[in-house]
Amino acid sequence: MKSTRLLHRPRRCAYDDRRRPVMNHARKRIALLFTASNFYYRDVAAGVAAHVARHGLDWELIAADLSSCSIEQVAQWRIEGIIAEMDQPQAVHKLAAARACVVGVGSASADTPPGPFSMAGSDNLALVKKAYRYLVEQGAPHLAMYSLPPAHNRHWAVERERAFARLCAADGAVGPVYHGHEPSVLAWESQLEELVDWLVLLPKPAAVLAVNDARARHLLQACAAGPRALAGSISIVGIDNDPLVHTLARVPISSVMHATDAIGRAAASLLHQDMLGLGLGVRNILLPPSGMNGAAPREGAHGEAVARALHFIDLHATDGIKAEQVARHVGLSRSWLERQFQRELGHSLHDAIFRRRLDAAKAMLLHGHGDLAEVAARCGYSSVQYLYGVFARELGCTPRDFRQRGQPDALQNPCIDTQIS
Repeated sequence: MKSTRLLHRPRRCAYDDRRRPVMNHARKRIALLFTASNFYYRDVAAGVAAHVARHGLDWELIAADLSSCSIEQVAQWRIEGIIAEMDQPQAVHKLAAARACVVGVGSASADTPPGPFSMAGSDNLALVKKAYRYLVEQGAPHLAMYSLPPAHNRHWAVERERAFARLCAADGAVGPVYHGHEPSVLAWESQLEELVDWLVLLPKPAAVLAVNDARARHLLQACAAGPRALAGSISIVGIDNDPLVHTLARVPISSVMHATDAIGRAAASLLHQDMLGLGLGVRNILLPPSGMNGAAPREGAHGEAVARALHFIDLHATDGIKAEQVARHVGLSRSWLERQFQRELGHSLHDAIFRRRLDAAKAMLLHGHGDLAEVAARCGYSSVQYLYGVFARELGCTPRDFRQRGQPDALQNPCIDTQIS
């Protein structure tokens, strides 16, 4: 077992009748049990050390690699406190036998079942919400997620999927989720081909939220290996801000950053309170992300309110929505949102809904989907007559003429057909 300091004749912590540690004034030995290769936990450990220094705690921090040490041996250490990662269920179970105060570190959500220890970590819902809002601001109307296959130590991936589904549902959308396969060097080529096939089938332009940065890099590789037009039609954002992945990536990756320093400080504070025997019980402190890193938003990207409104309009313009419904969804007054639209886009909310509805009708006509009555109904027009009036006023032709112009054997300047069918 490797550790940064030799544990030489440590004093065992005394316990009272309720198994609460009775503190003395000797230096306290605190074990940090993390996977040393994981950047997240290294940064959390730095936050723990910062808290100890800031508050003058007489702690001796002992770092050990959880991936190589024996939990049974850890349980026999004569130490007063443990801060350990909670992403390994077997480790959590075995740490319960340790005669020391334990605080976990990881990620969770508000609806995560409470564990046996207090925990400080990232809020998975807040992480996904940050990435989701970023993609919405990029203007892509179609959102999807690239996740990982279910595994016993990937509760965080499942929670991020649920958060993505919840945000899509709030917008009235359905975001497809692709799990792919377990990362494998031997199957890398075949996995890349399958990912390309999935991306090609997504409606464009699309925005894909990767469950972590490794998956975001895989998406970038798929875009480079796929058809030439694929990369220009897909926006990508990751979660974790993994420095190794960012170093290896050939192009910058936009990524949500964990508040690792604050998480480390919170974990140390929880442990200190427990070691004082305050009897506060199990507490979870979930912290939002500290920000975004990577590529800047594209030129022409809008503010959050306008971006969310445009995303909602893209999804529901053909459902006959009104400007008031858009403002209500964004959570702002219509007058304020109208001013933002005029400032950023130069037109009104009603104009945005009108244009999106007309674009949908034009797309259906050009691709030959349905007769005129179906086009009118599916694009939010009350009647075929109303559809004819819109096309005559905006395009100077009938819907039938517009469809014919899109056919390769049609006349370049067909006559106006005034018959409604």
